[in-house]
Amino acid sequence: MKRIAQTLFALGLVASVPLFAGQDLIKAAKSGRLAEIQNRLLAGEKINEADENGWTPLMWAVYKHEVPAISLLLEKGANPAVQSTAAKYSHPTGSTAAAIAIEWDLVDAVEALEKGGCQAAKRYLDCLKSIYFIDPQTEKRPFRIMNLITITQSNGYDESVMKSLKIKACQAGADGLTIPERQMGPRNTTYTTKVIVWEKVQP
Repeated sequence: MKRIAQTLFALGLVASVPLFAGQDLIKAAKSGRLAEIQNRLLAGEKINEADENGWTPLMWAVYKHEVPAISLLLEKGANPAVQSTAAKYSHPTGSTAAAIAIEWDLVDAVEALEKGGCQAAKRYLDCLKSIYFIDPQTEKRPFRIMNLITITQSNGYDESVMKSLKIKACQAGADGLTIPERQMGPRNTTYTTKVIVWEKVQP
């Protein structure tokens, strides 16, 4: 009976068939199963329906770092501005998909959200573009130390680490970064260093 009702709704023959969310769409989003996401949407599950914590399928796709699923959900109409209704993990009430991505330094997820029209993601990416690495020995403009970021890193400073550092600086409202000692140790060697976050001194 349920299958018949869903088929009628898909054909536009029944307008009053209730759309109800199930956990299937959220499960598919969590695991990045694109075909299943499509199937659940065709079956009538609401793309922005949230779970008991107010987390939508898009939020779960971001949290699980399923970038293709993020893109698909946005393409199908997922709303990145939906806010959670309860705290979950380290994310407070009112968190959005972009806030989750930024919290976990998932730059490619932020980029996918920005491509899908998320303004919060765009603001962070614009900020990342404006932050640059400063050599305090040669920098002509006046800067002051804003704070320090302590990081533990393996395998050197690759591009993803640099983006992650920029996101942290962006969150801090910084203008630039300096890595005092660019430790490029052997792969799989873990070490800790401090990154200086700078702010321009107003004239």
